[in-house]
Order: sequence, then structure tokens, then C-alpha cells
Amino acid sequence: MVGLEANWNADKKVQVTAALEDAVRAAPSDPQLLRLLAWVYMEGKRYDKAFDATTKLDDAANAGGKELHVFAERALREHAYAVAAQAFESTARRYPQYQLLAQVRFGYAQALEARDDERDTLRLFGSQRMVRTGDDDGAARAIFAD
Repeated sequence: MVGLEANWNADKKVQVTAALEDAVRAAPSDPQLLRLLAWVYMEGKRYDKAFDATTKLDDAANAGGKELHVFAERALREHAYAVAAQAFESTARRYPQYQLLAQVRFGYAQALEARDDERDTLRLFGSQRMVRTGDDDGAARAIFAD
């Protein structure tokens, strides 16, 4: 699959996504189509759309929160903190008896913390640029841009 990615151009990705969206409109409760569409959205970093597709997938597959939880964990690993928090929260709210509820709550806390850290970092250091220091180890340090 990795080699396939290198050969795909933006037009092909748009065509595949559009074809999948059409297929899901024709069969809106088909778990296999929903899973594939959610995957395509995730691969394209379209996290909000992936979350919507995964929510529908979780319902269609009667997954009881498992699909949402897996999505939330992946979004967290990919640093999509806002949508990860949304997915963790949705899992906990919709499935209060979910077997892995403790992990969902912990993931939710991690996503909120990471999201807030990212916001704070951007607010404090968003106007920085990285420059080489000339140190032997080649480390870079941040300096404030004017």
C-alpha cells in the first residue's frame, strides 16, 4: 500500500473519495463501505469527516463504541487532538457501559492536555523560527522573530 501512495496524485484521491462517498450514499449502513471511507479520510488528514464516518460505522456495525475508540486512539497518535478529544468524549457519552471506559477517559484527558499544550505553545512560540547554532552537535535553537 505504501508504494501505491507514491503513485497517487491529487486527482486520483479526489476521484476515489468521491466514488466512496457516492457508494455510502447508496448504502449508508454498509459497515465495510463506511470503514473504507473513514480510512480514506484519515489517510487524507480529513479528521472531521473521518470522525463522522466512524460514528456512522460504529452505529451500523453495532460496535458499541469500539470503532469510535479505535478512531480516537489513532487520531491521538496522529496529533489530531481536537477530534481525538471529541471522539473519546462521544464514546464515553454514548456508551457509558463500554468495557474499556477507563481507557477512553484516560485518552480523553490525554487529548485535552495535548490540545491545550499545543495551543499554549502556538500562542507563546508561534512567531519563532529555527536557526542552526553552529554547535558541533548541529542542534537547532529557537529565536524570536521580530
